[in-house]
Amino acid sequence: MSKLLHHIYRIIHFSSIDVSICSALLAWPLAKEFCPQSTWVIILAISVQIIYFTDHILDTFRRKTKILSPRHQFVKDYLKTIFTTIILLVLINIYLCAQFLNISTILAGVGLCGMVGLYFLNSTILKIIPKEILTAIIYATGICLVPIYYNLHSPLLCPIIFIFVSILMCTLMNLMCNNLFEWDEDIQNKEFSLSIKVGKKNIPKFLYSIIFLLLFTFAFSMCKLNFFSSLYLFSILLIAIVHVIVYRNIDNPILIKHRRSLLEWSFAIPFLVYVLY
Repeated sequence: MSKLLHHIYRIIHFSSIDVSICSALLAWPLAKEFCPQSTWVIILAISVQIIYFTDHILDTFRRKTKILSPRHQFVKDYLKTIFTTIILLVLINIYLCAQFLNISTILAGVGLCGMVGLYFLNSTILKIIPKEILTAIIYATGICLVPIYYNLHSPLLCPIIFIFVSILMCTLMNLMCNNLFEWDEDIQNKEFSLSIKVGKKNIPKFLYSIIFLLLFTFAFSMCKLNFFSSLYLFSILLIAIVHVIVYRNIDNPILIKHRRSLLEWSFAIPFLVYVLY
């Protein structure tokens, strides 16, 4: 039984299914509070999975080192299965978009697809913008795109913008922490990474700066925004705190095997807080 659970965990983690699930959980409270329908959350999760699968495939074959991380080795071992899954997920997403989204929302999604295309072009050829910055922008936009669309002319647009910025900052923190787990491999492969540009010694300053900005955003929300927005921003702050705790204990033997997974699942905190309140 334990071997089966370990195998399931390995599939979920190395294929980034946990990232897709948590993106849906992160978006769910926003869908319930700011949107007339929430089907787009499923489309979001599937889209995130497609992007991560594609990125993992490209990343694995761009690596010049002979020794791959467990995540990259997993992708290489199950390449045909992953490629088939991508095709299936694309077809499912096309059907869901046609069934449940209006033309304007679909066009906004197509614009986001353009940003994803820019990300892949940048990571393989251009290498102008550090990958963490583009990833954080795309991820935060994916979470907040539909809520922004439905509230373009509403007073709720302001809190959604604050939430967007907070998710962007927290995602950037997540990516920089995760890069530390594959630091030597990234250095050998000459990755165009913000983390490498900032340097290991300066990353703590960067992380604490984000915590400070999130604290300021939460404090502002308590004075100016509605209760839900303040609660959601507080839960984003909790995600950031989890990241700092993991960073400060990065070599802890208890955390070392599950630290990346712990960071990914921390993005479910807003959903838990929303359900509990």
